[in-house]
Amino acid sequence: MAEFDASGFAENKIRDLKESIGNAKVLAAVSGGVDSTTAATLVRRAIESNVFSVFMDTGFMRMSEPESIAETLSALPLPLNVEVVDARKRFLDRMKGVPNAERKRKIFRAIFYEVLSEEARKRQCSFLVQGTIAPDWIETQGRIKTQHNVLSQIGIDPQRRYGFKVLEPLVDLYKWQAREVAKFLGIREELVQRQPFPGPGVSVRMLGAINERKLETVRKADAVVRRHLDSKGCDQYFAAVLDGRFLPGGVGKRASKKLRELLSSHGDGFQVSVLLNKATGMESGARKYGNILALSVRSGRELKIPPISDLTRIQKRIIDNFPRVCRVLVETSGSPRKASYLVAIRSVQTRDFMKADVSGLDSGLLSEISQDVLKECPGVARVYYDVTPKPPATIEFE
Repeated sequence: MAEFDASGFAENKIRDLKESIGNAKVLAAVSGGVDSTTAATLVRRAIESNVFSVFMDTGFMRMSEPESIAETLSALPLPLNVEVVDARKRFLDRMKGVPNAERKRKIFRAIFYEVLSEEARKRQCSFLVQGTIAPDWIETQGRIKTQHNVLSQIGIDPQRRYGFKVLEPLVDLYKWQAREVAKFLGIREELVQRQPFPGPGVSVRMLGAINERKLETVRKADAVVRRHLDSKGCDQYFAAVLDGRFLPGGVGKRASKKLRELLSSHGDGFQVSVLLNKATGMESGARKYGNILALSVRSGRELKIPPISDLTRIQKRIIDNFPRVCRVLVETSGSPRKASYLVAIRSVQTRDFMKADVSGLDSGLLSEISQDVLKECPGVARVYYDVTPKPPATIEFE
């Protein structure tokens, strides 16, 4: 991989930003992630004053996140002095009940920029700075999934529609390069290494229609997953909530026979079902909205969790042979109670977030996490681990 000169990049970008902005005012949209923090810090270095930082509370953040992010960003060596904008009701009112993944993302993007447009007008800001990086526009242009912070790259003129020009100082960088720039700028390590969090937040980690109960469940389950994996060296990890309903008849008689034959070479005890929810995947560089296959492996009545390396090989054979499937989950714990939801644990290792491998978590840890999810989330009946790399899956479920 080619070397990257973070100091040279930052110095050149600061000079270019200073020339582009002049005496104008800038609104900085910050999320607490490394990309938006680095972009806002570059602008602060370029013009020092006339930068107004806002953090938008969409209602789809993780537990206690808005308060902690505002506090952290205001304590930077070059403070961003963040103002929290409460847009929770607006987002939930317009996104509640929407089941389709891409529709959710587009509604979120529309509301996101409407709010920023209002905030920019209040402060007479001519520019908006945001932390768009290369994977954002590559995946949006490739129609893999709509990223909330991509406009001009898909033909939307932000000045005409929202009243500001957009500054994207990191738009040609990948995640690891953005982190190198952040380190050069002296941004704290906890922010530099903070795992990515999607702009639409947990709204794309609730498969199917959004509602308040599902929102509460995904927050609680995610808190459990992060509590267990925060120190395990995983690059991204979270919980997703799925509706606990399965497709009647599964994959169909003919496909079911083929699937049994495929799995028999890996041993006995496999049980297979297909979820009614669908998820986003990738095929030939384009979006694939496909089925989710759920595996359970049992010895008698006892649930088994095979080694992750074996499970990733199994998922590859399944997806290679069943093109309608884009994601494979394996059950890690279950409860006899009747409950509305399933939880999927997602954990990956990656450098650039364009490709990702499944984290090789051991069965004991997965079982412990899953038991805690069931204990703390009474609306959940079963817990699964997603054993699908990127590609063919995307990191996020939607």
